[in-house]
Amino acid sequence: MQLVGVFTILIMAFVMAKQIFAEQYIAFKSLNFKDSKKIDIWEGLVLYKTDLSTHTQMTVQYGLDSVTSASFGVVSGVSGASASASAIRISDDEEDDDEDSEYTASERSTKTRQQAGLSITHAFAPDVKGTSSVRMSYKTDYQSYIAGQTITFPIAGPNTILGVGGYYTQNNNNPLVTTTNVQLEPPSDTDSTRVTVIGSLEHVLSRKSKLKFLAEGFEDKGYLSTGYQRVTITSDDSEALEVLPSTRTGLALSMIYSQWLFDSAALHLRGRVYQDSYDINAYSLDAQIMKYLAEDLVGDVRLRYYTQSSASFFGESFVNMPDGFFTNHPALSQFNAYQATAGIKKEVEWFGGDGAISAVVSFYYADLDYNFGTLMLGYETTF
Repeated sequence: MQLVGVFTILIMAFVMAKQIFAEQYIAFKSLNFKDSKKIDIWEGLVLYKTDLSTHTQMTVQYGLDSVTSASFGVVSGVSGASASASAIRISDDEEDDDEDSEYTASERSTKTRQQAGLSITHAFAPDVKGTSSVRMSYKTDYQSYIAGQTITFPIAGPNTILGVGGYYTQNNNNPLVTTTNVQLEPPSDTDSTRVTVIGSLEHVLSRKSKLKFLAEGFEDKGYLSTGYQRVTITSDDSEALEVLPSTRTGLALSMIYSQWLFDSAALHLRGRVYQDSYDINAYSLDAQIMKYLAEDLVGDVRLRYYTQSSASFFGESFVNMPDGFFTNHPALSQFNAYQATAGIKKEVEWFGGDGAISAVVSFYYADLDYNFGTLMLGYETTF
């Protein structure tokens, strides 16, 4: 019923805006996710853009997702956790130590989350734009709020664009239900914050090529273990929750090269390096080709490789770990990952507007016995 109400409000807002503003853009997207840890996710997203004036554009988005997973009382970092499962609160109502068991519908739990965002972009001068944005993600046991500001402007001529900005994130996690084991007692305060600073530099090399550099630095503070999952380590018949530092800083540097190969195709090459205070070093490379298969049909293929080292306090035991920190979570281990994505987009003229329908399928594999697949369907139109 909530989703129906939201769609009704969006349609009414669209009809009213149509009478006021010149051009409208609206997009609908549906994403289905399934992984090897028996986690299923469906996400629906509605995005709406309109020009408030000649120099100002507004973007509104609303999303609803549903996450279904097996319920565990205490999750082992190796056998029960996954990168995607960090978005799931694990219940204490059921315990199942058999990681290979098949779960029936009654043994699986479903959680829903709503997210909404608003951004305003204003052109102060030709090629000088500023964007202010806010976004909220809400569940009964978790809330996240993000506010940010970015600005882009030309330097040394119109072919070079510099961008700077930052974001502030507040995460409010309700503490996990405690157990009788004192060692598994979670802290009473599980909130955290993140401050992000970003910069970009884009330069047009020629009529058919351009190069872009990105830099992103962040600082996390607070309870940095996931508020949805108990990552535990067992050693010498003892068991304890992971212990992470209360502060984490990191820096990522990226480079993107884009080149038209011929009249109907484009190549994008991306490289990224990352390092943080957990002593994790990560590198990724990917290549993407987009090609017109027909006048109104575009194909897209992308391959990506990712590798990272483990955190300095990752291990199978919580005994004699540096500074008293320890974790067994796969996301902080050493691993390699591979991802392949293919998509297609067809231009259509439906409902009196110029639009497009699209489908994207992706498969991800990591050598820590984890994989997932996604299917995204979308429709967008401009009136």
